[in-house]
Amino acid sequence: MSREQNREYLRSLRRRSLWVSLPIIALSLWYIASQLGDGLRFLDHKDALVFLGMLALMAGFVWWMMQRMARKMARALRSPTPDELLQSIERSFKMARIPDKEAFVAGTRAVALSLYGEGDRAREALAGVDWHRLAPLVQAQSYAAQSLIALLCDGDFAQGLRDAERARSLAGVDAGTVGAKASDRFYGTVVALAQVFADDKVATTLPTLEASTKAMLFPTLRAIAMAGLAVDAHQSGDSDRFRARRSQLAAFAPQLEALLFGRSEPPPVA
Repeated sequence: MSREQNREYLRSLRRRSLWVSLPIIALSLWYIASQLGDGLRFLDHKDALVFLGMLALMAGFVWWMMQRMARKMARALRSPTPDELLQSIERSFKMARIPDKEAFVAGTRAVALSLYGEGDRAREALAGVDWHRLAPLVQAQSYAAQSLIALLCDGDFAQGLRDAERARSLAGVDAGTVGAKASDRFYGTVVALAQVFADDKVATTLPTLEASTKAMLFPTLRAIAMAGLAVDAHQSGDSDRFRARRSQLAAFAPQLEALLFGRSEPPPVA
């Protein structure tokens, strides 16, 4: 049921995006048609190279902006309070023209606050949205945040696992859908973290966390994954592996490391 509702929600987004994009598409097609002349001489026209160069420049600019925002959020995760991270989140959504923007901002804020152990503020962020009226894939944001609050702030690992699995179920979309891989990675990582905390690991738990530590454009996801691997190493009793994982987390998200393992400095990597 959730998957069908999500399919219809995404169809409505595509229709809305098409109407917004029509002027740009029409202008591009007009330009190409005006340059075609006889046959495909357009391909040799220097103006065509300029046009393609501009498209490449725009794509490069978008990529640079994404990397820049990721660097700012990674730096914010090293701050002693969540304020800098919250400011980065607000800036990242400021120019966004997406439906249910308020819900996405609230969910992202709640996730950030949970990483600092601020459960009450995280719940307050979620409380400002009427989640039940939204599409399942949007509701999933709330459940993912609730899972992290339960795991990191309340110590209720069973509830954290239930909320994480609920979030992943609600977020289900068809394979090949734009953004499906990123969505699966995020919710899969939250589930994997909950499985570690609840000591209910499966074959995919640790590989999922390992893969998410390499998601360079998503610093909060990397922090969640590093936390899961550090907790798993602690549970294993392998002191060398725990020392390495804890130090990695402390360097990337020191307040999350302190939340999980206390305020003492982690031992250096051997």
